[in-house]
Order: sequence, then structure tokens, then C-alpha cells
Amino acid sequence: MKKVQKKLLKKKTDLAIEFLNKYSDKFRCPLCSSDIFILPAEKSVQCENHHTFDISKKGSLQLVNKFVKTEYDQALFTSRTEMMAAGLFKPVFSKIAENIQDDEFVIDAGSGEGSALIDLANNKKVAAVGFDLSNQGIQASTRGLAEGNLLFVVGNLANLPLKDQSVDTIINLLSPASYQEFKRVLKTDGQILKIIPNSQYLHEIREFVAEKNPHINSTYENTDVIKNLQEHFSQIEVVDINYNFALNTPELKANMFGMTPLTWSLDEEIKQEFIKSSIDNITIDLQMLKIRK
Repeated sequence: MKKVQKKLLKKKTDLAIEFLNKYSDKFRCPLCSSDIFILPAEKSVQCENHHTFDISKKGSLQLVNKFVKTEYDQALFTSRTEMMAAGLFKPVFSKIAENIQDDEFVIDAGSGEGSALIDLANNKKVAAVGFDLSNQGIQASTRGLAEGNLLFVVGNLANLPLKDQSVDTIINLLSPASYQEFKRVLKTDGQILKIIPNSQYLHEIREFVAEKNPHINSTYENTDVIKNLQEHFSQIEVVDINYNFALNTPELKANMFGMTPLTWSLDEEIKQEFIKSSIDNITIDLQMLKIRK
């Protein structure tokens, strides 16, 4: 009888080290901007001035002095992971992939729980790094680590630990941005794919929440976001992404309620009211801004 040899799975720390060995020339120390090198035995990286940063057991890299507490908790990231697995942003991820070429070095600035980059790495031959200040989001992201093409980093978007002109594409999906940093790390012919809400994005939830909390506006406009962007960049192409997504189970409704900051001020009783409501479809109304220097 033929013996079946099981494929040995690499540890996530080894996958992180493998990625860093390939792409260490893209990184710099966030404290002194000097080159970094890998210390495989110590599961860490170090710069020329001996600033040292650890690789976690889950394969993430901490490139900040200390963890920063954010408003995003584990429950939110769990809900987002479930909704992304259900296909909530599938058309969005497809549109992102359409605009990225194989062999690019890509970062997701504000990567959250990592779904956008995990999807991209499954569909394109890219090297990709997700940056987020939320340690919980970064740890959740490591579920998608694959053979040497992904890394997730606890890092500050206002001080990206990357060298000048090292990135082909920056993804910025429903996240704050640091445009000066984006300009610095982006190659001369690089691009930013920034996805922002349009006026009808989740309007069903916004209207539901506005009835419960008078401090929440029932309408939204992205005019200020675009105006601010135009102060930094002149080459901006707008692509509309608009579709409906069915909330046809209580689980989908619960996770949808849990993943959006719109509902942060609401309690469990109102959550149950939302789950039992007649809202069974939500509107995804986004704009992808394709930006060049």
C-alpha cells in the first residue's frame, strides 16, 4: 500500500519571515528611517540603530512603539469577517483586482480584518502588505496568510514604515488617509485606489439609526472628502460601484448591524429591533477614486 505523505504546513511566523526576506528592501524603521533586517531566530526585525520589532505567533509584525487602543473591537472585526465571507463586498474586491497588475507591490492602508488583501492575493500574483493601527484587526487578518505573498503589520498610516517610492498601488478602503505619506511611498507611476461612500451607501441603516439617535444624520455626502483629495492630487478618475445586497437571515442582519460604526451608539434592544425589521436589502453605493500623482 502506497504511503501518503502529508504536506507540512508552514508556521505563520515562518511565512512572515519568508515575506520579509523577499521584500525587506521595501521597509524602513518607523523610528529612525534606517534599513531593517530580519532576525529569524528571535522572530523579530531590527534596524541599523537596534530598534527591534517583534513578529507575533500569528505571523503579524508590530512596527509601532506600542499598541494604540482604537474604537474597533473584536466583535466588530468578527462581524466584518462574516459579512465579507458572505459576499458583501465581492463586487468591490473584483473592481479593485481589475485595476491591479500581477507582480505589483501593493499595500492596504487601513486594512481592518484583511478581507480586501486576502481576496486580492487569491486572484492576483502580487506581494501585499496590510497596515492598520488596530492590533485586533491585524491579528484577525493573519487567517489569510499564504505562501510568502502576504504580510499584515500593526503600523501608523501617518508614518508608514516603507521607503520612498516603494509601492505600486495603495488601497484605501473606507478608511482615513495620510496623503503626504501616500505620495512619499508611491512610485512615480503608482496609483491609489481609494474607495469612499456615496450618498446612498447603507442608507437603510442610516435612516433606521437616525430615528433612534438624533445625533446621526439620515443623509450623507462625500463632497468634503473629494474636495480634500483634490487639494493633494489632480489626476482623479471616478468609478461608481452600486448594487444591493440581501439581508435575508437573522445572522446577516446581526453581523451587518455589528460591523458598521453607524450603530455604535445603539444597545442590544435596538439591535434586536433591527434584526426583526422589514429591512431585507441594503444599498452598497461607493465610488472608487483612481488617483495618480
